[in-house]
Amino acid sequence: MAAHRAGIRRIILPDRNEPDTDEIPDDVKKELEFIPVKYISEVLKAALEPTGTPPKVDEYRPPSKDEKPHSGEQPSA
Repeated sequence: MAAHRAGIRRIILPDRNEPDTDEIPDDVKKELEFIPVKYISEVLKAALEPTGTPPKVDEYRPPSKDEKPHSGEQPSA
């Protein structure tokens, strides 16, 4: 219910907890996507979406020293 109020629509949960979703009202349940998983590999597949086609090797260029790192990256030493 808290996930629904927060605007979360995809819920990844352990498959053994799937029966607990019966306690969620039908009007709320129809707005949610439940993904029951058993293994961490299933979590990663459900949580991480592909970003597109990776660049070809000849298209890759390392960032220059003058470029700022993208958000979340550490600056190079």
